[in-house]
Amino acid sequence: MQRNILFQRLLFFFYLILVTSHATAEIEISKLTKQKGILKTDGSKSSASILIGATSDDGITTSDNFLYSENVKIEAVVEFDKDDLGKSGDIFVVMRKGSGKSKVFYALNDLNSWEVWGGSLKTLPAAKSLEKISENERLEIFSGKLELGQTIIYVGYSTQSKNSKPILHVNGVPQKLISFKTPTTSANYGKYEGETCVDGLADYEVDGIELKPNNPDANEWNCNVVNDALNNPTRTGKQTLRFELRDGDCSISFSGYDDCENDRSRVELYETWPGSSDVGKTVRYSHSLFIPYQPDFYTEGLPISIFAQVASDNDIEFTQLLYLHTTDGKNLMIRFHEGWTFTGDDLVISTDLYDVWHDISYELSGGFSDDNYIRVYLNGELVAEKIRQTFADDTGFFTLKVGIYDPFVSRVTEEIMPKFLFHDAISKKYLSE
Repeated sequence: MQRNILFQRLLFFFYLILVTSHATAEIEISKLTKQKGILKTDGSKSSASILIGATSDDGITTSDNFLYSENVKIEAVVEFDKDDLGKSGDIFVVMRKGSGKSKVFYALNDLNSWEVWGGSLKTLPAAKSLEKISENERLEIFSGKLELGQTIIYVGYSTQSKNSKPILHVNGVPQKLISFKTPTTSANYGKYEGETCVDGLADYEVDGIELKPNNPDANEWNCNVVNDALNNPTRTGKQTLRFELRDGDCSISFSGYDDCENDRSRVELYETWPGSSDVGKTVRYSHSLFIPYQPDFYTEGLPISIFAQVASDNDIEFTQLLYLHTTDGKNLMIRFHEGWTFTGDDLVISTDLYDVWHDISYELSGGFSDDNYIRVYLNGELVAEKIRQTFADDTGFFTLKVGIYDPFVSRVTEEIMPKFLFHDAISKKYLSE
């Protein structure tokens, strides 16, 4: 009996050794990502290197993308500037969640705990203090489940200069990691189960605006009113609008325009005529956009992918006043068109295109003079403004479109994969009439 107990204890002891050694296995340095743009706060050149990597299989592979259900380990290696060897110093780690007004910074302290950080270097805790800097130092940044969405990581270190001011070396371009609810393919994430926008749009709640499908004969996956909040993110309520484009999705719109003959692919909802002119009125449109990360969301060679448009519709002129779009699959942009053309400059309003809700508002004053305006707000902050004439004659009215619109699809240089996104919380209000 005693031998059995002793044997069981020995087995348990060896099991603990195996589990502990497996859990603490380091990620090979060759699998870590060398960070770009190491900055030095005194303006001099830094020869330091910072490497960061994340794994969910104990270092067998590393990745930037993980499922929410996975346990993730993040490690970093600091290779110090040769001029700092032998000095004392501190290593700092900062993590950012969210964007715009919702962004929050956290700093890792020497107790291996994350604390909210207000952004001042004076209050930035050290993750690790070094009495004597050697060639490199490794540290585990995080272990556990990442929050849904995007996590941004900065790693740096400081020494003391002759006048006792800290000199900080840090990666100017942060490491980005993304966590999903489920794998990011249209087959198993954001399923289009639910009524199509042709059949179910009347049950979807909007505020102050009437929307209709641009193509009443769209495919069943192109636009759907979805109710499954577990797999389809919602901004408000229990429903959201899901849009998907696949290779070859083109059609003749309600107006008779043939996308198939004009090198275009789209699925959009458009605003119907408001019933009267918007001349002399100030209008505010609002909507929320969510794009789940998809490795092939933006096809190589595609010049632009448009998510929303606001147009000026007049008897004698028609133009899209602005696009909400991307031209690189990385940044969310605004394009204000010049005059009554379809050309203009692109302005980046967010570098976090994926896995965050973008709350967008467009405020427009309607008139013939050049001192009217278009203002764009992201998450409550003014991010872009254009002063210009907004109407060409007294019949003019504003109109909104939301969805996905890819022009010049013949320019792509690789296979077009399905892409999908969500719009929600769509509203229109008159601020003055």
